[in-house]
Amino acid sequence: MVLKLILRRISDISAGRDHLLILTSAGHVYAAAASHNYPDKGQLGVPGLTWATRPKDRPYDSPLRVVTAGYLKINQIATGNYHSVLLDYNGGVWTFGDNSYGQLGFDYLPDQPTRDSPAELLLQSFYPSPITATCYQIAAGGMNSFYMVDAAQQQDQKVTADVWASGKGLWGELGNGKWTHVQGKPTKIKALSGLVECKHMPPSEMVNTV
Repeated sequence: MVLKLILRRISDISAGRDHLLILTSAGHVYAAAASHNYPDKGQLGVPGLTWATRPKDRPYDSPLRVVTAGYLKINQIATGNYHSVLLDYNGGVWTFGDNSYGQLGFDYLPDQPTRDSPAELLLQSFYPSPITATCYQIAAGGMNSFYMVDAAQQQDQKVTADVWASGKGLWGELGNGKWTHVQGKPTKIKALSGLVECKHMPPSEMVNTV
């Protein structure tokens, strides 16, 4: 697996507190330990992986393949302190790792504070059926995740850009005007949402108001 990674071009790297993600030009993602503390919150995205179950035939910080349902190709990667976010080529979002503040975009569950395999975050469920939502960019940091979405009206194909956030908001990190300790369900950042790209108008069509 390490050999296959070497034979492909690395297109991006993102590092958290004790783990990192590597994205290859083929759309494959690899995760590796990146500190003396072996990642133990599922942020490597390999089901069942712990210090005790790690492969013993290679160094403990060797990259391991992260696989989504359907083996989808990944376009972007992002990492927070102890969690990871992936964006596939279809505009789908996948999260895994620590969810103690809801940073994975799912409600915090005391009996399941972490997820060790990629789970799809269905941003489409936050929109009514006439609107098609496609995530085009992701970001993560600390205990937060951010999702940039194009929302297209099916009737007139009007597209607006929205930004959603999840995770810790105790100090206003969510940008929604609230100080929420735990925010599992993504909340919309109103100041950065509902934006529409204006059509460029050539000078010949502009109205001279002078």
